[in-house]
Amino acid sequence: VSTFVEVIDGGLRVLYLEGSPRVEQRFLRRALSSSPDIQIDFQWIDSVNRSRWPISLKQELSRDYKVFLIGDLDVDAISPKNLEKIRVLVENGASIGFLGGFHSFEAGGWGSSSLGRLLPYARDPLSRQRFDEPIRKDLHAKGPIRIVPDEQFGGVSILRLGQTREESDEAWKGLPTLDGANRLPRLLPVAKTLAATETGLPLLVAREYGLGRVLVFAVDSTWRWAMEGSAGSYKRFWRQFVLWLARRDDFDGERLWLKLARRRISVGSPLVFDAGLTLPDGTLVQGSSLSATVIDPAGNSRYVRLSKNSESFSGTIAGCTEPGDWRVVVKADRQGGEAAARFVVYRQDLELANPRANTLLMQQIASATDGGVRLPEDLPSIFKEIGQAPPVFTTSEEWSASLWDNWIIILMFAGCLCTEWFFRKRWGLV
Repeated sequence: VSTFVEVIDGGLRVLYLEGSPRVEQRFLRRALSSSPDIQIDFQWIDSVNRSRWPISLKQELSRDYKVFLIGDLDVDAISPKNLEKIRVLVENGASIGFLGGFHSFEAGGWGSSSLGRLLPYARDPLSRQRFDEPIRKDLHAKGPIRIVPDEQFGGVSILRLGQTREESDEAWKGLPTLDGANRLPRLLPVAKTLAATETGLPLLVAREYGLGRVLVFAVDSTWRWAMEGSAGSYKRFWRQFVLWLARRDDFDGERLWLKLARRRISVGSPLVFDAGLTLPDGTLVQGSSLSATVIDPAGNSRYVRLSKNSESFSGTIAGCTEPGDWRVVVKADRQGGEAAARFVVYRQDLELANPRANTLLMQQIASATDGGVRLPEDLPSIFKEIGQAPPVFTTSEEWSASLWDNWIIILMFAGCLCTEWFFRKRWGLV
């Protein structure tokens, strides 16, 4: 069995810590996972198991994560040692984003932890939300809430949903409203409000901490954008959210990518693939044109027709009749680059796929045919039994008889019909 491992240059790893199985986290993970250069690892820290808190993230923090996302999670869920480790990582170049929720920000006690040093707002220990208490309404703003980019900082790449500032502002006005938001404490002088409500309540706040970046996003219902006709803007926003944290927002250039649905197919099976030429923010380059070629194991090549959809190009490779290593090459007419991927076509021989004897199947066959199961060392006794047993030949014959293909039955049936008709005629029933 052979397979392929695709190594993406400049890949980005994200650790997402969440304390509530809410709708937002499902849509968020799906949006980020659709980006081929972003790998998101999700850890659900259930508040039902608070007796086991704090948990250890030693294994997770040993990996090379560039971005940390903290969802609706109480600070008591993570050990202080791990929190300090995250702070040091952010100070040395990683980044962190805090998302809204009932136990987010000061409601979850984050300002009182070591991560409070990197938050863009002042500490407020009186805003703590306990699990055994009703939800505090003073910590939240009721919806409907519309996000309005700031006049000064609203042009940042996170909020860029159009080609120009005017198109982006129109796109934000067309997004569905949100259910509510967290009320953030007083902002520090180093904080930058990137977006707020129509009444001026800060929603998206950023700051620099050491070599890293910090974002606070005080809402948790952006999934409504994806459910109400703005899935493209939803995916683009969250991709740019992570790229900004990872300092990939200033990356210049276009990227040609190719993604296969599978890496192994059987002979004759079709293979679907997607390709595209995208900008750093994940949007498709307007006016881009791609061409695709498939190369068989013998080196013969043929063109593959591509169809354009809203975000990429799609193609289907058919007629893979030769087993071996195949190769797909996609070229971009705009920049002259190319992307390639390999896949395996295999021919499965059902008879030789598993050379081991299936003893269970042999026992079932022997039982169904009035036979028996013997070991190889019983072969002499088998011959002895055959020699001692008299030859027996049994012949069976089967006979079938049907009453309906008899001429007497036909006459009786016809007689009954005629008799019925005679009496019906005589009695005036017809």
